[in-house]
Amino acid sequence: MSYAIDDRMNSLVSVVVPFYNRIDVTIRAIDSVYTQTYKNIEVIVVNDGSECDDSELIKRYKNKINFKYYKLPSNMGPSAARNIGIYKSEGEYIAFLDSDDVWHTDKLMIQINWMKNNNYLFTHSSYIRKNQNTGNSKIMNSGAITYWAVLIPFICRIATPTVIVNRAFLGNNKFREDLRYGEDILLWLQLARISPIYGYNKPIVTVFVNEDTAAYNYEIQKNVLKMIGREGSGNSMIRFIHYGYRQLRFLIYWLKINK
Repeated sequence: MSYAIDDRMNSLVSVVVPFYNRIDVTIRAIDSVYTQTYKNIEVIVVNDGSECDDSELIKRYKNKINFKYYKLPSNMGPSAARNIGIYKSEGEYIAFLDSDDVWHTDKLMIQINWMKNNNYLFTHSSYIRKNQNTGNSKIMNSGAITYWAVLIPFICRIATPTVIVNRAFLGNNKFREDLRYGEDILLWLQLARISPIYGYNKPIVTVFVNEDTAAYNYEIQKNVLKMIGREGSGNSMIRFIHYGYRQLRFLIYWLKINK
């Protein structure tokens, strides 16, 4: 599938890729950016204090146009790495890509064109979730949902590598650096209070998961849900409803594992 580039499609897109170790999959992720049909990009790779040798990665991309590489002195977490990438970026749009995921070739062309045609400032898309151990894949139709702030504490299936946000709209908002999980949802919630997060309902990203991923970790999901309810709910009534919702979810999970 090909898409024509019109005179509005010349906006610089800053792609922020944080990583910690796992050089091989990080290269796979970066390669998926450089094979995009949308070419006006800058790639900002932030090494989050990796302990492994990064010379192969640097050698592979050092001569690429608009390639920026930063290495943190220690492992500070994905939020800090993304925030540094945002700070160093110059594009009109900022797109996020986790190091173990990949974009489909037309992802930027499709999503930027769709955003400009509809004057959207903040979007996400559906994606393919692939288990890297079993090879099984599932289409996650998360892009079918337009997220308003009131919805996010109860359900948020947005995958960070599907998100593109207009720089001016993002403003001074950033990821919470004291968090290792749920930091993305809190940022989406903060921004959704300004404007809805519009969804593109076609899978244009592949997200790789395994049994250690947060998507499969009940304890992480439970703690994130509590945090979102505590810090994300706008008033006491929503917090009360959210508490009941959490208890119901926990009961369903308990029944599932003890049947």
